[in-house]
Amino acid sequence: MSILIPHRSYSTIIRSPPLYDSEAHSHQLGVLISAAIEGTPLHCDRGDGISVKEHLDSVYLRAKNNCCESLELLQNIALGKGEIATLALDYLCRIVCQDEDGTANVAKKARAQCQSLITDFPQWINNTFLQDRFTLLFIACTRLKDEGLFADNIPALVKEKIMQLDHLPVKPKWYTPHQGEFDALNYATFNDNNRQLRYALPQDGACQFWAALMLRDRNENWLEVDKSIILQEIKTTDWESKIQLAIKSAIASMGEIYGYFPIADGECVDAMIYNNTIANGYFTLYSPRG
Repeated sequence: MSILIPHRSYSTIIRSPPLYDSEAHSHQLGVLISAAIEGTPLHCDRGDGISVKEHLDSVYLRAKNNCCESLELLQNIALGKGEIATLALDYLCRIVCQDEDGTANVAKKARAQCQSLITDFPQWINNTFLQDRFTLLFIACTRLKDEGLFADNIPALVKEKIMQLDHLPVKPKWYTPHQGEFDALNYATFNDNNRQLRYALPQDGACQFWAALMLRDRNENWLEVDKSIILQEIKTTDWESKIQLAIKSAIASMGEIYGYFPIADGECVDAMIYNNTIANGYFTLYSPRG
């Protein structure tokens, strides 16, 4: 997707020159747009003694003070790549969360602009693009702090995108939409939840093993393997003996509580339970069926 050059429409008869037509701001515009296209690191100096981040910070300062051109520029940089795009998205999120005494007016403008991206450019801002930029959806679909429960300021197409991506197995922790909208959050809460992920796992008994192996190895590929692979991994670790011991302990606890021990013909009850729940590959011990 190409990054759009910001412009501003004026309703006054005598028009002021656009901000980024001035020599100083035109230079800054060129630095930031090229950095967003190339994914230039934030610390880089493009020959003017000022880092890319310092240029972006000044745009953010103007944007949150209601400069429409800077707000639009910030949005377009967020569509680029690299550190600069990530930080621009973060700044837009701060504006929508009304961080640092931000105003509702600017928050509404930032949200409306991001909504327009999704509704007006579906060929570019598609599900694949949004999947890599969940924060853009938060900005477009969050209910602002001053909006009542019955306010409906989220376009239907934008809500639809939210629900289309809600089935994805891995999402940020804040991704808990209510009828296609996100609840208003302060920036600190959003930022904390943005560092944590939510995983959707099938409720078939093996879910805790998938999650445990993924966390153990820090490898999300475990979430997609067949149950037979999970069972094989259990057998090659000390998990099998630990599960069997846990079942045996649970049966002993039942005896202490109820005053009797279950008995099976010719087979230990704990072994029978393990063999007919985990060892057979169905994993019904931890499922609704089990």
